[in-house]
Amino acid sequence: MIVSGECESKTQGNSIFQEELNNGIYLGAKNISYTIRNGIYVQKITHILNDINFVAEPGKVVAILGPSGSGKTSLLNILAGRIKSKGQRLIGGQIYINGKKVTNSELRSCSSFVMQNEVMLPYLTVQETLNLSAQLRLPNCTAHERHERINLIISDLGLSHCRNKIVGDNEVKSLSGGERRRVALAIELISDPYLLFIDEPTSGLDTFLSLQILQLLLKLAKSGRTIVCSVHQPRSQIFQSFNEILLLSKGKSIFYGSVKDCIDFFEMNNYTVPQNYNPSDYFLDLLVPKSAVDKHFPNTRNDFITYENLRILSKKFSSSEYSNKVLSNIDWQINSQLQLWKPLIFNKHTKGFFNNLLRPLYVISIIFKRTFINHSRNFLGSFTLNSCINIIAALIVGGIFFQLPIYGDSPIHAITNVYNIVGALFFILSFSSFNSLMCLESISKYRIIFNRERANGLYGTMEFIIAKELGDFIFYFIPPLFFSVIYFFMTGAGNVSYNNWTMVQQFFVYQVIIQCIIWTSIGISYFISSLTTSLELAQGIAPIIMVLMMVVSGFYLTTNRISVWISWFQYLSFVKFGYAALLLNSFPPNNQWGPLTTNEILYQLSISDTSIGTNIGIIIGLGFAYRFLAFIIFSNIYKSVGLE
Repeated sequence: MIVSGECESKTQGNSIFQEELNNGIYLGAKNISYTIRNGIYVQKITHILNDINFVAEPGKVVAILGPSGSGKTSLLNILAGRIKSKGQRLIGGQIYINGKKVTNSELRSCSSFVMQNEVMLPYLTVQETLNLSAQLRLPNCTAHERHERINLIISDLGLSHCRNKIVGDNEVKSLSGGERRRVALAIELISDPYLLFIDEPTSGLDTFLSLQILQLLLKLAKSGRTIVCSVHQPRSQIFQSFNEILLLSKGKSIFYGSVKDCIDFFEMNNYTVPQNYNPSDYFLDLLVPKSAVDKHFPNTRNDFITYENLRILSKKFSSSEYSNKVLSNIDWQINSQLQLWKPLIFNKHTKGFFNNLLRPLYVISIIFKRTFINHSRNFLGSFTLNSCINIIAALIVGGIFFQLPIYGDSPIHAITNVYNIVGALFFILSFSSFNSLMCLESISKYRIIFNRERANGLYGTMEFIIAKELGDFIFYFIPPLFFSVIYFFMTGAGNVSYNNWTMVQQFFVYQVIIQCIIWTSIGISYFISSLTTSLELAQGIAPIIMVLMMVVSGFYLTTNRISVWISWFQYLSFVKFGYAALLLNSFPPNNQWGPLTTNEILYQLSISDTSIGTNIGIIIGLGFAYRFLAFIIFSNIYKSVGLE
């Protein structure tokens, strides 16, 4: 791993494939089991993995293969230290690095993990993506050292031709699948890991791109790295290229060793690969239990093995020389005390700048920068488009409420005009609240990136929330400002002058209230997004919560008429306090409003609190409360989303 003081030496080579790592990693895993308990009253126990033994050495690419549901991804995550025993998840066994028993945090500190689905910010270029990632991962290196490292990686991974293209995603087309896979690999190579875990590196790619990715992995392994990957249905040429393979079925080890030894082992047990047949296809088809196939495809072929034969095959492997070789390798690592002559650096960038009090500010600045760049290039969410939408909406709605009449010749006319103004004020309140829900999609998309970078120890929840909010500020606060300014003057909401409350004061307080409403409604969006991993569900929940807050605000129904079972909810409604603040601003107490007094108007509208500041303070307090709840949930729930 690149640590403080090593950056310069690591970037002086001509290629990342020429780096001979002195601290190569020998990975060993003994008796790994993984069990999940489901149910409350009657517990159902599901065995995901059963006593798996595993080894991986520097210079080799080891592939974990098996049919769907065999446990290969679970094993990969356990080996990488990304799953721990907690609650209903029970993990047994030991994992060793160079003969030393290690914790999950130590595993993560000396390794990198490349996910199957590459989730990156779509509007950042390849160069920007790597630059900003390097700033997070290599804070002790100078800008020149990081630049040299990135140039080396871009060149060796064949990304030079697309370094200035945006990364894109499923909606924004830019890079090809193979290029995106290489960018994801490049991000993890920035810190120059000793140990690299890759989840299905060839999945979804054609033959040519799959071979390209595999050739990259073989080159990386030859430079002294240890590479472990899970693979689903590899092509023949790819299968033959792996140095070692582990075959799994229903959580059991069926074989571990070289491809040649694998073929020999199956032949010894009367399972011969047909001529001109891809061995991996044959093995993976064979390892699907016949009863599972018959359940869905009763008239299919008959060469699948039964559960009983599968158990026998696993038992034969456990007593074979191939299994003994794995156990001997692990014992050799432990007994020869590899950790003494191949010391590992388990701490990631813990010296100097990265360990002092400025670290959170440094991290926030990097996340803010990339959030701002990504958001500014998204036309549908851009500042210009949002501003135009808000201006056009303000002109249309302002035209409907244009220059509302004030006062009146009689109390009846006056109260009619009051309710017209109240309706106009409640509309701006509703529009500002719902307008801010647009950030639900942004928060949902960032969650996977946040979970992955947090799992790598790059930053925490607080830095993410602060940086995300700062990065989104201009896009969610400035466009609504255009709406509120135009709307205020078109409706004539400030046409009334009071002895102690000028139009300038009204306008200023009006803007403060609206901006506080927007800020708090964004807090609601953070809270709702934290509750679910589904964007569709969040978008369904948010309007319901917002409508409930409006119903109990006092506009549709006076607060003393709200049913007891839901009356408590009004105190969680920032809309209620925003509504009261806007009315107090438009009808300040102890003033005359035509034939009526403002006190009479406020009484009629059930506004009892006569302090604008109190209402604004409560709105801000609710905004902090929603964010605090989001912080707690983001920190403790759905932490594995995006890590599967």
